[in-house]
Amino acid sequence: MSANTPVANRWSKRFPVALIILSVGLVLSYLVIVPPPAFTRPASVTAGNESSIQLGLEADAARYIAMAEFYTAQAESIQRGLEADAARYTAMAKFFVGQNESIQRGLEADAARYTAMALHYATPKDGVQLGLEADAARYTAMTEFYAAKEAARIQRSLDADAARYTAMAEFYANK
Repeated sequence: MSANTPVANRWSKRFPVALIILSVGLVLSYLVIVPPPAFTRPASVTAGNESSIQLGLEADAARYIAMAEFYTAQAESIQRGLEADAARYTAMAKFFVGQNESIQRGLEADAARYTAMALHYATPKDGVQLGLEADAARYTAMTEFYAAKEAARIQRSLDADAARYTAMAEFYANK
């Protein structure tokens, strides 16, 4: 009955996994602590490879020397390209400086022209003054005309109203 408890069931499921982890750890620690036996080559194999190793080293040295010469030549061509770019941009800068000077001269000419136009239109002219006086005379005459016309209409209206009220007063007085 004690074998069927929940604690015993958990331990029985996890115990094999824990045992495997411990055994793997033991094997790995043994391999780390005890180094494998050294591998030694026979002397005949080593002596035969000496010349091929030397040839490989010389080939590597030649390859690296060729790469250094190649990249040095590339660096020189890059330097020539940079100098050509510098010359081109210097010429462009000189060109656009000349353009900016002509633009500045144009701006100054425009400023002088607009200043002269402002002075021209700011000074009073006889024609403008005559036009203003003619307009004032015309509007004064129109005011007098319509005032006289309106005064006559108002007088006629007043006379008509007086006659009507007099007639009404006589009518109601006789009744």
